[in-house]
Parts: sequence; structure tokens; C-alpha cells
Amino acid sequence: MRLSEAYEHVTIADNQGVVDASDVIFLGLMAEVASEVLAELKFRDGQRMITFMAGATLEQVDALVRPARAVANYDAVSWNRAWRDAGDDAGRCRIGA
Repeated sequence: MRLSEAYEHVTIADNQGVVDASDVIFLGLMAEVASEVLAELKFRDGQRMITFMAGATLEQVDALVRPARAVANYDAVSWNRAWRDAGDDAGRCRIGA
């Protein structure tokens, strides 16, 4: 059963519909397919991307979503490294751009 069938207030949209309706977008893609997937979408000035994409830098993602801006990239490799390096101070660990 689809969520939209089970719950009254669930809306289904394609990727472009989500982009069009959003000012802030949380972007989770494999870096290997990001350029192909993002090339099909039209972003607008003023939109902000927060990415969860291992293997891509913030600058690389930013170039793919112009004129929108990628403002933070939380990749699993950095997250795990920072968490490990924080040791007993893990609660104070900061990740981001």
C-alpha cells in the first residue's frame, strides 16, 4: 500500500515538483549519479541545498545546483572521522561547511 493511500495528508510529487515547492532542500544522492540526476532539475536563485553526499565536495555540489547554493555537505566519511576523533568530546563535535 502506498503512503498516499494509507494517509490522507501525504502528497506525492516528482523531483522537480519538490524542488519547485522548496526553499531549502536536503539532498541525498550517491556522488556517482549526482550530475545526471541534478542536470534534469531546474533550481532557482535563493534556494539552499544541504547535502548528504559522500564523495563530493561542497564546491562540486554547488556547481551542480546553480543558481541555487549548496551551503552544507554532511558526508558519512567526514562524520565518522570527526566522531571518532572527538573521543569523549563527541557531543561537541561540529560537522559542516
